[in-house]
Amino acid sequence: MGVKAAFIGAGGATLIHVLRWTLLAGHHAAALVRNPDKLKEALSSQGVSEEIQQSQLTIAKGSSRDVKAVVGLLRCDPELIFSGITSLPKFGFNPFRPVGMQDATITGDSAAAVVEALRQLRSTNSITNAPLFVPISSTGHGSQRDQPLLLIPLYLWLLPIPQADTAVLEKVTRQAAIEADSPLGGYVMLRPPLLTHGPMKGTNSIRVGWIWEDPVFKKSDEKEQGIEVGYTISRLDLAKWMFDELVQGDANRWKGKCVNITY
Repeated sequence: MGVKAAFIGAGGATLIHVLRWTLLAGHHAAALVRNPDKLKEALSSQGVSEEIQQSQLTIAKGSSRDVKAVVGLLRCDPELIFSGITSLPKFGFNPFRPVGMQDATITGDSAAAVVEALRQLRSTNSITNAPLFVPISSTGHGSQRDQPLLLIPLYLWLLPIPQADTAVLEKVTRQAAIEADSPLGGYVMLRPPLLTHGPMKGTNSIRVGWIWEDPVFKKSDEKEQGIEVGYTISRLDLAKWMFDELVQGDANRWKGKCVNITY
């Protein structure tokens, strides 16, 4: 059976739920992590049995910016590649830049590693799929305003460093997706607002908007949903949408779309 999805940052607070539901739904998956034992323990604590893990999950060990490690992950020839890589914050005493990141370039570097790994695998005919890349980005990068006016100063003051990193993620991904003979089958760019650890509120509580940023993906018979501006979304609700729409649903329906999901 083919691998449905590969996960980069599978142990993170959002993707761990997508991975869990993917396995419990009977799909095969692959994950790249630094600490395989930690991922196994986290999945076990959330009801994914050792038997399911052994039969349906392939784990690659390494760094998400290490192209060799990403090649090892993507040899499984997934249909989807999820990336939730980010860095922990670093707090300082500079009042103009009070919040930094412990690794300020990990998000963009990881996206570049995915693209290069796919190029290498394609060049040796080691994979047959051109997978959809589904990275978790952020608001603030689109051609249309997707942040509440009251939050724009907060992003500019507190979050310029992570915003710069997700900007690189988007640039790398979008450029690779539209190039000739692209190694990607396209992308689904997720642009959530501030993520919380709150409970799942469910489908009826979320609003989903989307636009096309790259004309090559536009469909003449489909009209843009438009932007939904909001303040927060819980990681659980974001993860559930990703699972329902991209793993269980028709992921190609979202190909080339920049999606914002909010309350």
